[in-house]
Amino acid sequence: MENIEIIKDNNYYLLNVNGQLTGGTETDDFVTSIEEAENDGKNLIVNFENCNYISSIVIGLLLKKYAKFSENNLKFIVCGLNHTLENVFKMTKLFTILYIEKDLEAAKAKM
Repeated sequence: MENIEIIKDNNYYLLNVNGQLTGGTETDDFVTSIEEAENDGKNLIVNFENCNYISSIVIGLLLKKYAKFSENNLKFIVCGLNHTLENVFKMTKLFTILYIEKDLEAAKAKM
């Protein structure tokens, strides 16, 4: 999983996303990592600090997984959006749905 780094903490899992999520095998790895946190009953931080592109497939997956975490009373926080991703999240109104923090430190503080 070269595009996805998962760090397991006591309270939460951190996914550091690197490069691009285009809907290929790297997106499968992304989903697998999210599901690991979900199955382990852990809160999740998805850090896009080193990600420069996400496809519409990933946007749909984020919404779906956010809903599942919410159903299970687990936190799902997105952070580290660069200017391009921030614009995508604004245009798609994800800022009104997902819990988004400016950076990793702010996200960790919410755990």
